[in-house]
Amino acid sequence: MVFVDIGANIGTMCIPMVARGYFAGAIAIEPEPLNARLLRSNVHLNDVADRIKVIEAAAGDSTGTATLFLSTYNFGDHCLKADQATMDSRESVQIGVRKLDDLIPPNEREHLFLWLDTQGYEGFVLKGGAEIITSAPSLVLEFCPKTLTQTGAYDALCQAVLKAPYCTIFDLAEAAPTPMPATAETLDRLFKAYLEKDKFTDLFFTT
Repeated sequence: MVFVDIGANIGTMCIPMVARGYFAGAIAIEPEPLNARLLRSNVHLNDVADRIKVIEAAAGDSTGTATLFLSTYNFGDHCLKADQATMDSRESVQIGVRKLDDLIPPNEREHLFLWLDTQGYEGFVLKGGAEIITSAPSLVLEFCPKTLTQTGAYDALCQAVLKAPYCTIFDLAEAAPTPMPATAETLDRLFKAYLEKDKFTDLFFTT
Protein backbone atom coordinates (compact mmCIF):
# COMPACT_ATOMS: atom_id res chain seq x y z
CA MET A 1 0.00 0.00 0.00
CA VAL A 2 0.96 3.65 -0.45
CA PHE A 3 0.73 5.93 2.58
CA VAL A 4 -0.60 9.36 1.57
CA ASP A 5 0.51 11.81 4.26
CA ILE A 6 -1.47 15.04 3.83
CA GLY A 7 0.01 17.69 6.08
CA ALA A 8 3.22 15.69 6.29
CA ASN A 9 5.18 18.30 8.27
CA ILE A 10 8.80 17.03 8.45
CA GLY A 11 7.96 13.37 7.87
CA THR A 12 7.33 12.04 11.37
CA MET A 13 4.55 9.78 10.09
CA CYS A 14 5.40 8.82 6.52
CA ILE A 15 9.13 8.15 7.03
CA PRO A 16 8.80 5.50 9.77
CA MET A 17 5.81 3.95 7.99
CA VAL A 18 7.98 3.31 4.94
CA ALA A 19 11.36 2.75 6.65
CA ARG A 20 9.88 0.06 8.91
CA GLY A 21 8.22 -1.69 5.99
CA TYR A 22 4.58 -1.06 6.89
CA PHE A 23 4.00 0.53 3.46
CA ALA A 24 5.68 0.06 0.10
CA GLY A 25 5.91 3.81 -0.43
CA ALA A 26 4.42 7.18 0.45
CA ILE A 27 3.27 10.45 -1.01
CA ALA A 28 4.08 13.29 1.39
CA ILE A 29 2.12 16.51 0.84
CA GLU A 30 3.39 19.56 2.77
CA PRO A 31 2.83 23.22 1.82
CA GLU A 32 5.05 25.20 4.18
CA PRO A 33 8.45 25.89 2.55
CA LEU A 34 10.67 25.30 5.59
CA ASN A 35 8.82 22.14 6.59
CA ALA A 36 9.05 20.90 3.00
CA ARG A 37 12.83 21.42 2.94
CA LEU A 38 13.23 19.58 6.24
CA LEU A 39 10.94 16.84 4.94
CA ARG A 40 13.08 16.33 1.83
CA SER A 41 16.23 16.28 3.99
CA ASN A 42 14.75 13.71 6.38
CA VAL A 43 13.61 11.52 3.50
CA HIS A 44 17.21 11.39 2.21
CA LEU A 45 18.77 11.00 5.66
CA ASN A 46 16.56 7.96 6.29
CA ASP A 47 17.36 6.38 2.90
CA VAL A 48 13.76 6.35 1.66
CA ALA A 49 14.03 8.96 -1.10
CA ASP A 50 13.34 6.29 -3.70
CA ARG A 51 10.07 5.35 -1.96
CA ILE A 52 8.65 8.68 -0.77
CA LYS A 53 7.44 11.32 -3.22
CA VAL A 54 7.40 14.82 -1.71
CA ILE A 55 4.87 17.36 -3.02
CA GLU A 56 5.26 20.96 -1.83
CA ALA A 57 1.66 22.16 -1.95
CA ALA A 58 -1.51 22.24 0.08
CA ALA A 59 -4.35 19.89 -0.76
CA GLY A 60 -7.64 21.75 -0.98
CA ASP A 61 -10.91 22.02 -2.85
CA SER A 62 -9.58 24.29 -5.61
CA THR A 63 -6.42 25.15 -7.52
CA GLY A 64 -4.58 28.42 -6.93
CA THR A 65 -2.81 30.15 -4.06
CA ALA A 66 -3.73 30.72 -0.44
CA THR A 67 -2.42 32.31 2.74
CA LEU A 68 -0.88 29.93 5.26
CA PHE A 69 -0.82 31.31 8.80
CA LEU A 70 2.33 30.26 10.64
CA SER A 71 2.75 29.16 14.23
CA THR A 72 6.00 30.38 15.80
CA TYR A 73 6.17 27.62 18.40
CA ASN A 74 4.66 24.55 16.69
CA PHE A 75 5.62 23.88 13.07
CA GLY A 76 2.80 21.35 12.89
CA ASP A 77 0.19 23.99 13.70
CA HIS A 78 0.36 26.14 10.56
CA CYS A 79 -3.17 26.61 9.21
CA LEU A 80 -4.90 27.73 6.03
CA LYS A 81 -7.91 29.23 7.77
CA ALA A 82 -8.17 30.58 11.28
CA ASP A 83 -10.17 32.90 13.51
CA GLN A 84 -9.46 36.63 13.20
CA ALA A 85 -7.47 36.83 16.44
CA THR A 86 -5.18 34.04 15.27
CA MET A 87 -4.72 35.60 11.85
CA ASP A 88 -3.82 38.98 13.37
CA SER A 89 -1.15 37.47 15.63
CA ARG A 90 0.58 35.23 13.09
CA GLU A 91 2.99 35.73 10.27
CA SER A 92 1.87 34.27 6.96
CA VAL A 93 3.19 32.98 3.65
CA GLN A 94 1.59 32.45 0.26
CA ILE A 95 1.47 28.82 -0.87
CA GLY A 96 0.17 26.81 -3.78
CA VAL A 97 -3.07 24.86 -3.42
CA ARG A 98 -4.18 21.97 -5.61
CA LYS A 99 -7.00 19.45 -5.50
CA LEU A 100 -6.04 16.06 -4.12
CA ASP A 101 -7.50 14.52 -7.28
CA ASP A 102 -4.92 16.51 -9.28
CA LEU A 103 -2.01 15.73 -6.94
CA ILE A 104 -2.52 11.97 -7.27
CA PRO A 105 -3.19 10.96 -10.90
CA PRO A 106 -5.46 8.00 -11.70
CA ASN A 107 -2.54 5.65 -12.41
CA GLU A 108 -1.24 6.15 -8.84
CA ARG A 109 -4.50 5.60 -6.94
CA GLU A 110 -4.41 1.86 -6.28
CA HIS A 111 -3.91 0.64 -2.71
CA LEU A 112 -3.90 4.07 -1.03
CA PHE A 113 -4.07 4.74 2.70
CA LEU A 114 -5.00 8.38 3.38
CA TRP A 115 -3.72 10.13 6.51
CA LEU A 116 -4.98 13.71 7.05
CA ASP A 117 -3.73 16.18 9.63
CA THR A 118 -4.43 19.65 8.26
CA GLN A 119 -5.50 21.71 11.27
CA GLY A 120 -9.22 21.84 10.55
CA TYR A 121 -8.93 21.89 6.75
CA GLU A 122 -9.74 18.19 6.37
CA GLY A 123 -13.19 18.74 4.88
CA PHE A 124 -11.82 20.85 2.02
CA VAL A 125 -9.05 18.32 1.36
CA LEU A 126 -11.64 15.56 0.98
CA LYS A 127 -13.86 17.75 -1.18
CA GLY A 128 -10.93 18.16 -3.56
CA GLY A 129 -10.34 14.41 -3.47
CA ALA A 130 -13.89 13.39 -4.36
CA GLU A 131 -12.77 11.10 -7.18
CA ILE A 132 -10.19 9.34 -5.01
CA ILE A 133 -12.50 8.58 -2.12
CA THR A 134 -15.22 7.13 -4.33
CA SER A 135 -13.26 3.88 -3.98
CA ALA A 136 -13.22 4.31 -0.17
CA PRO A 137 -9.49 3.97 0.51
CA SER A 138 -8.65 3.49 4.18
CA LEU A 139 -8.81 6.94 5.75
CA VAL A 140 -7.59 8.36 9.04
CA LEU A 141 -8.16 12.04 9.77
CA GLU A 142 -7.73 14.37 12.68
CA PHE A 143 -11.17 15.29 13.99
CA CYS A 144 -11.09 18.54 15.98
CA PRO A 145 -14.49 20.25 16.21
CA LYS A 146 -12.94 23.51 17.39
CA THR A 147 -10.72 23.95 14.33
CA LEU A 148 -13.36 22.52 11.98
CA THR A 149 -15.69 25.23 13.26
CA GLN A 150 -13.07 27.94 12.78
CA THR A 151 -12.40 26.91 9.19
CA GLY A 152 -16.01 26.08 8.30
CA ALA A 153 -14.92 22.68 7.00
CA TYR A 154 -17.22 20.40 8.98
CA ASP A 155 -20.06 20.36 6.46
CA ALA A 156 -17.62 19.61 3.61
CA LEU A 157 -16.10 16.79 5.66
CA CYS A 158 -19.50 15.22 6.32
CA GLN A 159 -20.62 15.51 2.72
CA ALA A 160 -17.41 13.96 1.42
CA VAL A 161 -17.21 10.93 3.70
CA LEU A 162 -20.95 10.22 3.64
CA LYS A 163 -21.03 10.31 -0.15
CA ALA A 164 -18.16 7.79 -0.29
CA PRO A 165 -18.97 4.12 0.38
CA TYR A 166 -17.55 4.05 3.91
CA CYS A 167 -19.51 1.83 6.27
CA THR A 168 -17.64 2.01 9.56
CA ILE A 169 -15.94 4.60 11.76
CA PHE A 170 -13.53 3.89 14.62
CA ASP A 171 -12.65 6.54 17.22
CA LEU A 172 -8.94 5.96 17.76
CA ALA A 173 -8.94 7.80 21.08
CA GLU A 174 -10.75 4.85 22.62
CA ALA A 175 -8.65 2.28 24.45
CA ALA A 176 -10.41 -0.46 22.47
CA PRO A 177 -12.03 1.21 19.45
CA THR A 178 -15.41 -0.23 18.56
CA PRO A 179 -17.08 0.00 15.14
CA MET A 180 -19.69 2.72 14.64
CA PRO A 181 -21.89 3.21 11.57
CA ALA A 182 -20.59 5.82 9.11
CA THR A 183 -23.63 8.06 9.34
CA ALA A 184 -24.40 11.74 9.85
CA GLU A 185 -25.75 10.90 13.30
CA THR A 186 -22.46 9.32 14.35
CA LEU A 187 -20.41 12.25 13.10
CA ASP A 188 -22.68 14.82 14.74
CA ARG A 189 -22.56 12.93 18.05
CA LEU A 190 -18.76 12.80 17.98
CA PHE A 191 -18.58 16.44 16.95
CA LYS A 192 -20.75 17.54 19.87
CA ALA A 193 -18.92 15.34 22.39
CA TYR A 194 -15.42 16.51 21.46
CA LEU A 195 -16.50 20.14 21.12
CA GLU A 196 -17.90 20.11 24.66
CA LYS A 197 -14.65 18.58 25.97
CA ASP A 198 -12.53 20.98 23.84
CA LYS A 199 -10.53 17.98 22.67
CA PHE A 200 -9.80 16.18 19.42
CA THR A 201 -9.32 12.64 18.18
CA ASP A 202 -8.43 10.66 15.07
CA LEU A 203 -11.21 8.90 13.15
CA PHE A 204 -10.61 5.82 11.00
CA PHE A 205 -13.04 5.32 8.10
CA THR A 206 -13.26 1.94 6.40
CA THR A 207 -15.60 -0.31 4.47
